[in-house]
Amino acid sequence: MISFNRIYEEASENYGLLTVKSAAALGVSNMALVMLAKRGRLIRVGRGVYRLDQYPHSEYDPYAIAVVRAGDDAFLWGPSVIALDQLCPTDPRTIYVATPRRIRRNLGEGVVVKNGLTNAHPAYPHGIPAQSLPEAILSSRGLIMDERLMDAANNARSQGLILNPDYENLVRKLARS
Repeated sequence: MISFNRIYEEASENYGLLTVKSAAALGVSNMALVMLAKRGRLIRVGRGVYRLDQYPHSEYDPYAIAVVRAGDDAFLWGPSVIALDQLCPTDPRTIYVATPRRIRRNLGEGVVVKNGLTNAHPAYPHGIPAQSLPEAILSSRGLIMDERLMDAANNARSQGLILNPDYENLVRKLARS
């Protein structure tokens, strides 16, 4: 069997998460993952997704787990991108994930899937695939009040997460409501 160190290296680059697909690329079989889970080295967090038992937890874990459980081309969408950097108040019980294909399986309590969306300008805040921040703010209309979205834009600009030209374009679009 493959050295657990290689599994750890692979998973440690993704919040301690390891998919069956990434394990197969390392030469690790599904049965080996099941055995590691039985021994307590891995924890099954979803269909085809495992987490290192000893990996330290972070505040971003629920977002990373939701995206990995949704599949390779999934990404954080709308309010969840805003929530990553706490740019304005959002519903902490809901994580929005988008994917270009249709997902029918349950991704866990509080995970809302937006099917049929592509990530036009991919971003990786905190190492998690996501919409770009300006697109996420605009996508959040109807889910978050416009005043809060304007606060999110202002906070993002003050933290250096949005450049001035993007900020000005975003403010113009938000003002058109």
